[in-house]
Amino acid sequence: MRSVPLYGRCGTCEVNVLEGEVEHGDSFLSDSERSEHHSILTCVSRAKAEKLRIKL
Repeated sequence: MRSVPLYGRCGTCEVNVLEGEVEHGDSFLSDSERSEHHSILTCVSRAKAEKLRIKL
């Protein structure tokens, strides 16, 4: 998976979340998209809990 430049502004590393909640650190997704936890920008965001399943 390519990811540049690690700021969460371009959306290049966006993947779908299948299970779990995300701790968002991006400025790409809207507030409503962040609250739904359906996507994650893997360069700057992390799992809130121990388990996060994503679709690559």
